[in-house]
Amino acid sequence: MLLKMPDYIKRYRPSLIILMVGANNWWNLDKSNIILFNKNLHISNAALRCLIFMDRFRLWKLFKWIRMSLGLYSERCWLQHDTNKDEDLSGQKQTLYKMLAEHDIVEMVKICKASGVAVIISGYPMESGGLRFIDQEIAQTFDIPFVNNFELFKALPDLDLYILKDGWHPNERGYRLLAYNIYRCIIKNKMIKLQP
Repeated sequence: MLLKMPDYIKRYRPSLIILMVGANNWWNLDKSNIILFNKNLHISNAALRCLIFMDRFRLWKLFKWIRMSLGLYSERCWLQHDTNKDEDLSGQKQTLYKMLAEHDIVEMVKICKASGVAVIISGYPMESGGLRFIDQEIAQTFDIPFVNNFELFKALPDLDLYILKDGWHPNERGYRLLAYNIYRCIIKNKMIKLQP
């Protein structure tokens, strides 16, 4: 998304961009900046370059999806805590992905600001490996609105009515709630003018 953003801004000329990004950086490394942050002796740059190259192919992504669906795909532990993996290595991988997500989000915010486009950072409704803290910090640093969807969803007494069975993605009702939360932020910060 970071690479596509400048072209999208030129093509569509938006007045507002809402960012809810970063949680899938572990899934697709195609054109990723992850090499910039790899200081891990256990993960070689050659291995990362190989993963980046392989993620260009749909067949490889299908293979990863099948492995993940069967519970055999271990790369997810790079972002989420996995007690079956070596904790030190898992923590290093998690830090690597957080650094990458932070870099990409910061760069997207900078592109928006340089283009004169208003920007909002919208947090995920479910826990996303600590990204909500990164999102909040970036929003504070750049003095832009942050939509805290995590706290909204966490306070729901009947959360299962808003989340799909995967325990992560909102269902139609959940997306409606998420959209309304973003809408309230837009109105509160007077980011769009409403027609009378």
